[in-house]
Amino acid sequence: MSAFASGLRCQPKAPNGRWRPTSALSRRTVLKIGSAFVPLFGCASSVGGPSGRDTAALHERLKSDVVAAPQGGVAGLELGATQNRLAGYLTNNAALRDMAGLLRDPRMDQIVPALKERLRAEGVSLTGARDGMLPDARGLDAEDTDLAARRDRLNETKRKLDERLADINRQAADHERACLPTHPEERHSWCVESARRLNAIIDPYNADVRSHAAAVEKVKSDITSLTTRWDTFVQRISAWEGKVKALIETIQKAFQELKDCVYQSGSSELIRLDPIESKITCRYDCCGRPSETYQFISGRPTQEQIDFVCTHPLPRCLAPPAAGTR
Repeated sequence: MSAFASGLRCQPKAPNGRWRPTSALSRRTVLKIGSAFVPLFGCASSVGGPSGRDTAALHERLKSDVVAAPQGGVAGLELGATQNRLAGYLTNNAALRDMAGLLRDPRMDQIVPALKERLRAEGVSLTGARDGMLPDARGLDAEDTDLAARRDRLNETKRKLDERLADINRQAADHERACLPTHPEERHSWCVESARRLNAIIDPYNADVRSHAAAVEKVKSDITSLTTRWDTFVQRISAWEGKVKALIETIQKAFQELKDCVYQSGSSELIRLDPIESKITCRYDCCGRPSETYQFISGRPTQEQIDFVCTHPLPRCLAPPAAGTR
């Protein structure tokens, strides 16, 4: 029960026929809430209301805006304007896609076996590291989505509270014009009922304001927590992506160092008579190492045909490192 409903009393009228206040709280008490005012109401009487400190606590101003949830924080990872969340960025990572394409490139088979196996093993490891980050990324995305939904709900709550505040102020103005600072005796009962009714509206409003303010602070706290963990995870993605790009550079450098083998000679031998089938042997100097390839064709090839088969295309080899380099 509000203070006005339980403690509102009106004193005898003054000689001029109008009711007079008998205490400071009898007058209209106004507490500023931003640019608006929420009054405590009564007739010209003594009111056993809450203390000034308690009253102030009941009239907390709604925040003008609710702090927005994180929208990513991964712009530094070349997201551009896509605004993907973390899991989407990892799943559709451009650098990882480029790495996988290079590892499938036919030129990989022209690299010395030891280097080729090392590069492919590193690619498998980096893909596994991406997969290992996805559960954490999805968890952070879910928190971000939840915070955005909570922000929207708080903004809607604030809108409704502002509408209630505007209605309270409208009714307060009507009450003030009719009852304050004094009023005729015949209007006294109406003013008492008006004060009771207004306080019955203000009390739950103030309770909802307190609840809303607490929810705003909780969202702020959760945003701070998420932001810290989000930024840490983005650094983890950045470090991983740096390794992917480094592997891409290593593969591209290996491709650049591939040289055409030098064709030396080619020959053929008949391996089947019915139908006729021949085996072509191509001999090369591949970066200082002798090499042979074999192809099987139908019929008996001429030397011109053998030379064409052996040089289209020429095989490639990994050039040895220059002197003084490793």
